[in-house]
Formats: sequence, structure tokens, C-alpha cells
Amino acid sequence: MKKNNVFIITVVILSIVIMSTIFALRSPTIENVYEISVIVPDSSNNMWNRFESGVREAMDNENVIVNIVNTTGMETLADQKNLIDKEIRNGTDGLIVEFIASNDTEKVVDDIVSKTNLLLLNTKCAMYDIDLKQVDTVTLDDELIATTLTSQLFDQVGRDLRFKRVGILANNIDQYSMKRRLNTVEDILDHAGAKIDWIVSGSSSEMEEQLKFVDIPNYVIGLNSVSLDSGIDFAKKYSIPLYGIGGSDQNVNALDEGIIQSMLVPDAFVMGYNSVQLMVQRIKFPHERKEEIIDFFTINKENMFSKQNESILFPIGD
Repeated sequence: MKKNNVFIITVVILSIVIMSTIFALRSPTIENVYEISVIVPDSSNNMWNRFESGVREAMDNENVIVNIVNTTGMETLADQKNLIDKEIRNGTDGLIVEFIASNDTEKVVDDIVSKTNLLLLNTKCAMYDIDLKQVDTVTLDDELIATTLTSQLFDQVGRDLRFKRVGILANNIDQYSMKRRLNTVEDILDHAGAKIDWIVSGSSSEMEEQLKFVDIPNYVIGLNSVSLDSGIDFAKKYSIPLYGIGGSDQNVNALDEGIIQSMLVPDAFVMGYNSVQLMVQRIKFPHERKEEIIDFFTINKENMFSKQNESILFPIGD
């Protein structure tokens, strides 16, 4: 009797194993959940909020995990490389990176693409004297946005800026994109006859400190969100028209208050969404390099609450 029981139990177990194997073979393969890491300067600054909203939506739609690395305290390219290496060691399937500095990044790029997938934010590939067929980019057209910025100034005050003085806030001039914007604005203002009184760069606190000792210009231009943030109190104190490229919460509030006269706002939501989407495509289907140019919008106090501009300044989920 015991032998029969043992035989029956054995048959049942074997049947379960066989049926489980057949079911597993017939069931659809569970798709891998890829992990992507994002490493950008000053990631805790709210200027990244709209970008993160796009990242989150793409993360849900593409069924991936995205880790936006905390970069508080990241001050040099070496610091950033340490964070990159840590994410690679942790097995990330792809890195979305905006470099804190543009010089000496060739070896860093080479090292990354030998180990994982890479997408660059706000970086023109032309700056690298290396083969970037494996590196995608999502970026602004820095010359176009800088040219449009000066056009906003001309539209309000005219194109003859002789005897007018302009101050420029340029945040991180170690970045290639910032240099392009600065050089473009300088050239256009020079042709218009304006005198560039000063160019202030550095971190937000460093720029605010430098502004305590500069001459008072007729106009101030900020070349990114951090630059505009730093110039808000200065412009308000001396009633100086402020123009710039931005989109942080402080920028938007200053625009609403009339401190910022006109602001060019990159579509950061689309930048975040497309970055994740493009990275997933590269992970699944390696392809030749793709570069996506992100739109920007000219927004002022009068049009900031239009349906389109509200969606840019205050995306759902922000």
C-alpha cells in the first residue's frame, strides 16, 4: 500500500512539473524592465521639474525604471564621472547625461559607450573629435535661441543700442552650450552698438555676490534659468528690464510680476519624455546616432496664461 502511495505521489509531482514546463513554454516571454539613469548638474533645482514630469510620463508609457541621480555637491567633471561609474557598476542599461563641463569629456564619452548606452542632453556632437555613432542627443539650438532672445530685446527697445549698456548673466561658461549662447548674444549686441558692461558667471550664489559690485546697466540678459534666478532681485531693486532663457518656478513668478519682460522657455517636458523614449529605442534596437532639437516658446506677462503657454509652464503632474 505504501509503495502504491509513493508511486501515485511521484506521478502527481512529475505531472505538475511537466505541465508547468509546457505552460512556461507556451506563455509569452516577460519583457525586460530596463533601468535608465539621469545625471544632470544641480538635479534638485526646480528648473528640472518640467523635465522630470516628461521623464515620469515616458517611464510609465515605456515600462522602464528611471533613476534621477542626486547631484547635490557635484562641482567638477571628476565628481560627475564618479557618479557615472557608480551607475554603471549598479548595472544601468543607459545613461542620460548633461555634462557639467564640456572640456576633456572625450575620454569620458568613450569610456561610457564601451560599457553602456549614452544619450547627451544640451550637447552638440560637433564639439567632440571622436566617433559618436553610438551617442544620441536631445538639445536646444543654442544659436537660434540666443538670436531669438536678442530679437525680443530689439522688439521692445529698437535695434539701435548705441549708448546703451547691457549686463549678461551666463551661469556655467564651462559648458559648450552656454559658450555658444554667450558668443551669439555678444556678437549681435556688438553689431547693434551696445556696450556690454559686464558678464557675470558662476553658481547662483556666486553671481548674486558679484552683482553687488557691478555698474547698473540699461538691460540685463540671463542665458539660462539659474542666470535669471540670480538676476531677479537685482533687476527688481534697480528697475532694470530683464530678459532671458528659463523656466524655473522663480522665473515664472518673476515673469508674472513683470520683473522679467520676456522669457524664452524650452519645452523641458518634451525634452525629458523624448530622452527616455530615445534611450529605450537605443537599448532595444541599436541604431545610427539621432539628434532631436527641442522647441522653445516666447512667453511674456501678457500671453503666459494662454492655453499653450500654460501647458509649457505648468505641465500636468508638475
